Amino acid sequence: LTILWTWFLGLCFLVIRAATHYSWVLESFLILLFCTFMCAASRVWALVARNVNKSLSTFDVKHCSCAREEDRELVSRNIAVLMRIRGECPCATDAEALEMFNELARYELPGVFTSCLHPVALQYKQMLLWSTLWYGTIAIDEIGSKIA
Repeated sequence: LTILWTWFLGLCFLVIRAATHYSWVLESFLILLFCTFMCAASRVWALVARNVNKSLSTFDVKHCSCAREEDRELVSRNIAVLMRIRGECPCATDAEALEMFNELARYELPGVFTSCLHPVALQYKQMLLWSTLWYGTIAIDEIGSKIA
């Protein structure tokens, strides 16, 4: 980490020094730094979303935490009643109703989380492509203006 920080400071020094003659170098460096940060943040978000979906795929109401352990039986009965009222399992025992609830949660919840976050979140590959195209067009424009 120390070596990486030293390289980063050295690169910043060179960019700022070069910026006195070439202002586009500083601008390009800052854009590249921003794009790198956005790609890293998008990658971390994608990993978090994948872990949430992975944990939801093995959901079991028996393994959920309960604020007061003595309420677990009451909550389980209420879930079973809810499943019966919904018509999912009208003649099922409490254990069967809980298993139906587990299956419902495993099937429905990952889609709900994905759909509620989808308008805001971009996938890692989308962010990488977007930032590469954006920075690439700016870089090509700057290089073209220096050649002409």
